[in-house]
Amino acid sequence: MVHVLKCGSWKKLELDHIDPKTKESHKIWSWSEERRNKELKKCQVLCYDCHNIKSSIDKHNLTVGRRKVPVKLIEEMREYRKTHGLRETARKFHKHHSNVFCILNLRPRSPTGSRQQP
Repeated sequence: MVHVLKCGSWKKLELDHIDPKTKESHKIWSWSEERRNKELKKCQVLCYDCHNIKSSIDKHNLTVGRRKVPVKLIEEMREYRKTHGLRETARKFHKHHSNVFCILNLRPRSPTGSRQQP
């Protein structure tokens, strides 16, 4: 069984293209095994919430679920989290702890397009 490394969820798993520019299609299941595997190598497994957050950040339209989240709020959450627990941070900002975890663990892209390491 597969789970999401970012948040640990086993629910509502989805495939995410790590670099959206390399995506040929999301309708890959009818493809030949060789072609499908080539496309899957460009992917990672994310839960619905992590996938939604990553996709929104990739598009510079930050959201959690269907709500937009201002960059300033994310910065405030990251600052608060430095001295408080995850669940306490989630309560303070009125977000589910799994969404807070996803937001806090996403990294901005470097100029080369890869994810920066913390």
